[in-house]
Amino acid sequence: FTLIDATDGINVFSFTDLSSPYVVTEGDEITVIGDIGFYNGLTELLVDSILLVSSGNTLKTPTIVTSFGEDTESDLIKVEAVTLVDPTQWPTLPTTSFNVDIRNATDTLTIRIDNDCDIFGTTAPIGWFNVTGIGGQFDNSSPYTDGYQIFPRYQSDIELISNTNTLA
Repeated sequence: FTLIDATDGINVFSFTDLSSPYVVTEGDEITVIGDIGFYNGLTELLVDSILLVSSGNTLKTPTIVTSFGEDTESDLIKVEAVTLVDPTQWPTLPTTSFNVDIRNATDTLTIRIDNDCDIFGTTAPIGWFNVTGIGGQFDNSSPYTDGYQIFPRYQSDIELISNTNTLA
């Protein structure tokens, strides 16, 4: 999962299941103990333990962006007025997580649909849409300057645009 505070975020990772006694819940304030790590360009906190401090805290408002990079990594972001480059990249019966290219007025970007989110197995969005999610990176070669993507969390993170007035 991604831990986001008022200014920045970091991916939290463990090779073992730490869902007990703590279960990840949006709006929780937590204390995490671990070491800083790095995986395919993404900075991670390799967690040893998690302590729940409080629940029900206000979530960060997504930052509106037009491209992805180091400044969007592990942040809650939103890109507006995009469309699929090739709708056939969105499998009708996916068996694993997948990437889909989208484009806006200035760039071609990547959405990563994780098989653990409720978007997995849904049909591809048609036409123009906005997408909110966590900025990520997957680049397995130095100097780790590519592979930026957005991970939408829920079906509601993909917002279809029904008319051109919504684009303004």
